[in-house]
Amino acid sequence: MPFNISGILAAFQSVIHPRLLIPNMIVKDIRCLDFRAFSQAGFKRVVIDKDNCLTLPHDDSIIPELKVSWDELKLEFDPSNILIVSNSAGSSQDAAGLAAESINCNLGVPVLRHTGMKPSHEIVHHIRHYFACTSHPIIDSKYLLVIGDRVFTDVVLANRLGAFSVLVSRDWTRTIKGRFIYIAEQAAVKMARKRLSQPQEPVSQFLKTTKINPSKVVLNYSGSTWTWVGRALGWGHNTGKSPKN
Repeated sequence: MPFNISGILAAFQSVIHPRLLIPNMIVKDIRCLDFRAFSQAGFKRVVIDKDNCLTLPHDDSIIPELKVSWDELKLEFDPSNILIVSNSAGSSQDAAGLAAESINCNLGVPVLRHTGMKPSHEIVHHIRHYFACTSHPIIDSKYLLVIGDRVFTDVVLANRLGAFSVLVSRDWTRTIKGRFIYIAEQAAVKMARKRLSQPQEPVSQFLKTTKINPSKVVLNYSGSTWTWVGRALGWGHNTGKSPKN
């Protein structure tokens, strides 16, 4: 993968604007999310990363454990309202578009074609333009949900869009590199949140109420602290704001 200068610049920018690094939610994987609740709360579009969110790196097929949740997402939002944004498939690395076509065929949703790298402002423009040109244009980013596994790319992208961000923490590959990146990014988030003074309300209404696995730890961000929703899902109190508020 080429050097991501926009991600490096985002890290420096976060020194001045630490809020760029703070996701609205952290969950283990997409099985923790109640997509019907998102839809009922007014969200209209979903941007999602591919690697570790839906598939293994260099693989175009859905991770078997995530298939049910992926089908739920497509049912609630319709594939035309979901967009996969990757720094590999659909990018300048995929000049012929073969990877994007393969993902579209295997996962059943479109892949953004672009020449930049997340979280660049070029990608922000491409996403806004894509959804503004659909049959039912949505311009207001408060109706947009962004799901990804990287702070310096996906979370920063969501915050630049003004969207609702969900960070998934599970590394399905369990590589040393992936673990190192996760530790480094969590340290950056920890330092960033210490500098914030404006509280946010928890968003536990978007968590599934059924227990998936006692090891699935879910966190909500509330300004200066993370609160444990529980080691089983559905222990949170529904006090979050939705786009309709």
